[in-house]
This record gives sequence, C-alpha cells and structure tokens, in this order.
Amino acid sequence: MVRQRVAYNVTTKRDKQYIVAPNLVSMNFNPSRPNQVWAGDITYLRTGQGWMYLSVVMDLYSRRIIGWAMWVLVGNIFGSVAFFIYRKPT
Repeated sequence: MVRQRVAYNVTTKRDKQYIVAPNLVSMNFNPSRPNQVWAGDITYLRTGQGWMYLSVVMDLYSRRIIGWAMWVLVGNIFGSVAFFIYRKPT
C-alpha cells in the first residue's frame, strides 16, 4: 500500500465568530510604487533556546524586508514588528 505524504500540517484553526479581513491586494503582487502594498508572514523556528516565532514584513514593490521580529510567544510578535517599522504605506 502506498501512502501519499502530507505536504504540510494545518496549524491555524479560524474561530467562526470572527469575520475574515477583506482581500485588498486581489492577487496584484506587483504594485506600481513603493509602500503601496506590504505583505507579511509568520513562521516558527527551532533554535538552541527552543521554539521561536519569526515574523517578516516585505514591501512588494521593492521586494525588500522592511521589518522583522523574533519572539518566544506568538501573541507578542506582531506588536514587535510594528515597533521596528517606522514608516507607513501611502
């Protein structure tokens, strides 16, 4: 019997009581000017100190990382990223 390997495990379970944010990007990942569209992601990494969360924010025009943070607790990481980003999209 051959088993297909699962590519990834779903780790996020959305609470149905909260609404989903609107899709403002609409698959347009090539904005016409800087600071128009930012994208971000969060992942976890195994380190010598244990599991840590890494959050990154990228400007999709320049494809440059404009902010990042590592944190032990996932609930605090987005506030940390916001602290390191000193400009807002126009």
